Amino acid sequence: MSARRLLVVALAVTSACSGTSTRPGLRLNGPSAVAVFHGVTTRDATTLRAYLAVANERGDDLRLLDAVDGQAVLAPGLIMSLSVPTAPRPALLAAGSLADVGAARADLLVVAPAGLVACGVRPVITASTVFSGCIQVVGTWNAATAIAVGSPTDPVNPTPDPTIDLGTLAGGADAEVLSLAVVPVPEADGAGGWRVSPGKARVVAGLSGGRLLLADYGRAADGVAISLVGAAVHAVGFDPVSLSGSPDLVHLYAASPDPVGGVEGLAELDLSGPVAQAPALRALAAGAPTTHVLAAAVRPFVALTSDPLRDQHGPEVVRVYAALDPERCGRDEAVACGLVVLDPAAGGLAPDPAGQLPAHAPIAIPGTVRGLIAIYPPSVGGLREDGSPSSSGTPGAFQKLSTSAGFRWVSTLAAASSSTGSLYLVDLARGALAAENAMLASQTADTQARVKSVTASTPPVEGQPYLALWDDRTLPAPPLTHDLAKLPELVRMTPGYTARDTWTVEWEGFLPGLSSLKAQVQSSANQARLDWLAVQSSTVGAAGGEPYRGVGRLYDVRLGLRPGDIAVVTPADATACPRGTFELEVTGLLHPLQPGADFPGGAVAVAPRPDAQQPKVLEGDLEVPANPHCLDAAGRSDVRVTFRAGGLVLTGADFGYAGRPVGAASAVEPGFTLGWADPAPLSCQMLEAGAAWPPAPCDAPCRAECEQLLLSRKARRQFYLAEKCLATDSACVARWANLPKVDGGLVNPVGPVLAFKVGWQDDPSGGVSTVTPGRGTKLTIETFSGQVAVTRRPQVSGQATAAVLPAGLATFDRAGVTTLEADGVRVYAAYPGNLVLDLSPGQPATSDKVHR
Repeated sequence: MSARRLLVVALAVTSACSGTSTRPGLRLNGPSAVAVFHGVTTRDATTLRAYLAVANERGDDLRLLDAVDGQAVLAPGLIMSLSVPTAPRPALLAAGSLADVGAARADLLVVAPAGLVACGVRPVITASTVFSGCIQVVGTWNAATAIAVGSPTDPVNPTPDPTIDLGTLAGGADAEVLSLAVVPVPEADGAGGWRVSPGKARVVAGLSGGRLLLADYGRAADGVAISLVGAAVHAVGFDPVSLSGSPDLVHLYAASPDPVGGVEGLAELDLSGPVAQAPALRALAAGAPTTHVLAAAVRPFVALTSDPLRDQHGPEVVRVYAALDPERCGRDEAVACGLVVLDPAAGGLAPDPAGQLPAHAPIAIPGTVRGLIAIYPPSVGGLREDGSPSSSGTPGAFQKLSTSAGFRWVSTLAAASSSTGSLYLVDLARGALAAENAMLASQTADTQARVKSVTASTPPVEGQPYLALWDDRTLPAPPLTHDLAKLPELVRMTPGYTARDTWTVEWEGFLPGLSSLKAQVQSSANQARLDWLAVQSSTVGAAGGEPYRGVGRLYDVRLGLRPGDIAVVTPADATACPRGTFELEVTGLLHPLQPGADFPGGAVAVAPRPDAQQPKVLEGDLEVPANPHCLDAAGRSDVRVTFRAGGLVLTGADFGYAGRPVGAASAVEPGFTLGWADPAPLSCQMLEAGAAWPPAPCDAPCRAECEQLLLSRKARRQFYLAEKCLATDSACVARWANLPKVDGGLVNPVGPVLAFKVGWQDDPSGGVSTVTPGRGTKLTIETFSGQVAVTRRPQVSGQATAAVLPAGLATFDRAGVTTLEADGVRVYAAYPGNLVLDLSPGQPATSDKVHR
């Protein structure tokens, strides 16, 4: 059995009872964690079987499910499921083998409650009771299946209590258990490597207060029971909120919201020493704090092969995956959210397979990651490197992944549970979400990567020009067109960069996030004009009172405001401004700390737009322009404001602000490109993590550099792509003819998110117009990324049910027990709605089971 098979790391999860038979269900009450272990129970008192343990946080007990047949383990009366009482609020479970030599023996199963408790099973609480963190051992080696207690006073066979009361250990006072894992105990193999020490297992627990517990367990003198050998608490200087043992047997990885040795990321801990020895620590930078971690043995993608069902992979290596704290990552941050990929051998982030970015792009997981676990090929039903099927006890190099197109062979997978309620499968070899479909093929017309449509709006006023696109394919004289049939061919996108989104290129379009905001305008000292406009309102008294609320940081470059933009202002005082809404031009951006400033978020200097550009209102029978001077002498005035671009602006419904295209009046003028650019030469204090407010003053060149950096970050690669067009799919071949080819396929093409050349076109003549478009004239572009991730969520009768906040996961190689290929590796995803989703990646979603 390989080292990676011996490693079992249980993450906090929720679970539920079986609803697949007429037998009594588990009757869960606040399930919080699951783990798979081998042991004996009332179900079978003589034979080791695999069971799924489920912690009931509100019920203060464990319930057990047979991992082979999916039936609840029943209490002796056979009328309800077995209850294993624990300390109050069991929140974490972990299980692992003791790697016994010879006959198989029961696994170690440990449970830890949330917070500080009286460390016992339903203890009597008195005034003298001491509350502490606690780790209990379940007696998996006898059919009683209860929390194990020692017999230290037994004159024949004294055994210590295996329960760990952290309050009794040096350095353990007031420590709460944050994370829990069972890993092998390593020993030198005499040849410069490591092997599993037989008859032992090590419990590792992340503790509050920047501490770590190490505890060794061994087989008791009777060769059956499990006893505590030694335990110690060590200060590590950060809170280990998630743990994952490495397949190399020696290292443990810990995610943390705190800096590790001054570095934001995670810790690598060396567990080769005894538990009393503080583990050596190495910090691995991830670019942001981390919340979950997974170490896995992975065979990285090398190249496409002639077999459409599998890739060529390299030798097996250890990779570490860490979920970034969503508070410190994002589209416009220095690091995108998702799972960062680290190479422990290199001591940092893995390289970008495309050779473009400074490091491997994070694997984007929709929502917030709540649990991670590796899924290795099964012992039966997998595929060896030479294409032959694996046999019992010898896992293959590949496993089946069921997809909407049938299946394909993949190497190591991971399962990530998400706050979206879904379970996402990750193809670790490719460093991307596992794909349901071919992203490029024309046969998947509904989801393929492409520009689905481009629509030109009708000009708001007859005689005004359309927005149109230049067709550079017919140089030297490309026509300008707004023909719906041609427009999609004139917008360039790149699979892996371009997301599914709806984009608008609009003349004087709205700036994202800057519509209908409460604001204030201030008259000049001589009451001759309006000096500035700020997004804010007063909390007390008349306008101008302090402090302020609803402050908008207009000075922040993320909003994309520029001189020349338009402020559409609606005064609150209709008496002073009977003509209502008027328009101002932004003439500058004012720093929050400039002399005499009274706008904590910054402001814009403004000037009235000409009467010809003001909204028109009726006074009697006359149409007159709005009055931008009605508040010139009013001091501080409350208004509502909406900001529009002073020309063209590109926005994405999800992407947000995407830049300012410029209309081309001739074929020789350049077009617009939204794409990634090397951020190394760029800097912007406002965009740095934790940047103070107010920022340093930023002039026009500074703001231009900031916008370039911002858009470059937002235009980073979304996912990696390795695919080829079938020779018979001429539409696919033609669509991607200009993208780079590797081994006859598209492997991580590098290109823009969007590229096009826009102009204005008279209609019906089709000539280039010399008149600027009317406000609101636009092109609407709909793009598809082509990415359809393999996701699972609990369903009953085809309807999603109780799919809320799954917290963690467990796996079990059921095929290795039953020798049935269809059983595969089972993945258990637990949900607080009192159910467990039971699935195999090799089987379609219709084969998923829900245990209640």
